[in-house]
Amino acid sequence: VKRDVQDIWARVVNIDITEFTCLGYEIVAKLFVEPKPIAHSVTIERQCDGDSPDDLDSQDGRYPFDVSLIEEQVKNGQTDVGVSYFNEDGIEIQNFGKSPFLTESQTITIIVEKEPSYPNVTNPDGLCYDETTLEFIVDDSPEIYPIDLPINPETGNKVIKFTPQCDDGLDDRDGFSEFDTSQITTSILGPNQNLNDYFRKLFGGGKAALELLGNEILDTGIEIVAQPPGKKNTTIHLLSGGEKALTAIALVFALFRLNPAPFCLLDEVDAPLDDSNTERFCDLVKEMSSNTQFLYVSHNKITMELAEQLIGVTMQESGVSKIVEVDLNIAKNSSQNKTSQVNS
Repeated sequence: VKRDVQDIWARVVNIDITEFTCLGYEIVAKLFVEPKPIAHSVTIERQCDGDSPDDLDSQDGRYPFDVSLIEEQVKNGQTDVGVSYFNEDGIEIQNFGKSPFLTESQTITIIVEKEPSYPNVTNPDGLCYDETTLEFIVDDSPEIYPIDLPINPETGNKVIKFTPQCDDGLDDRDGFSEFDTSQITTSILGPNQNLNDYFRKLFGGGKAALELLGNEILDTGIEIVAQPPGKKNTTIHLLSGGEKALTAIALVFALFRLNPAPFCLLDEVDAPLDDSNTERFCDLVKEMSSNTQFLYVSHNKITMELAEQLIGVTMQESGVSKIVEVDLNIAKNSSQNKTSQVNS
């Protein structure tokens, strides 16, 4: 008798009051037990977006993970099993492990199925399986502003050029000296002056700045220091909702001045602003619109009056949405013409 197979016998007997007669034995069923496979747990190191030479976009939140050894680790010596991989939406990942797996942060499911030991027997519940999960973590890569560097005439590449220094430490032969790296720090804090300028325009005064949290520029963070006029707050968390919104707007516009883009999309950034602050915000948008096209979502009448074209959604019939476009320049000219005709 095999360990995973069991025959079920039935005995047929004739029961009488006076005698007991056995009519025979017969196999009536056969039980098959498939050994369950094991999906061994696996892990993979978290990565920083852009740290791989194969990662062409350091700001897309994805990283090409090397998963060539994952299947071997999951099987851990099992030879009669198949392995399938599914993303968080339950869709099977094809050709997993044959090339770098480009993914954002997610947890995939790995299913290990046992190949049937009895091909002629159908299991109504499908193949025996086990499952585990594998978590991919992609950390955001900090975006640093490019330094305007001189070009190396030999290689054609931009380089940071420091004046050679003599070894002037405590030990003149220790191979160390001090260099002025303020150029790098200045570039990291590039939008600093722009931030203060826009902050003063939006608040009618005050001051704002970006400050490094430590001395090691490669490891430190950046802090936003914002002080509206008439306030001596010790942290930005003490600002009101409208003041926080204006500070964020000032920072975004400062970045746009340093690294201009053809258009800017703003989603209800004026929601927490009162009328006076909304007017300052509109003045700044109008000033910057000479170089950048602004697309913004707003329910504020003052902000909508600034636009050259309005696009809205209306529902004239229940369940049917309709897009309505209004060119405000044409509308104003039409209104002026009607007014002139009435006056004449």
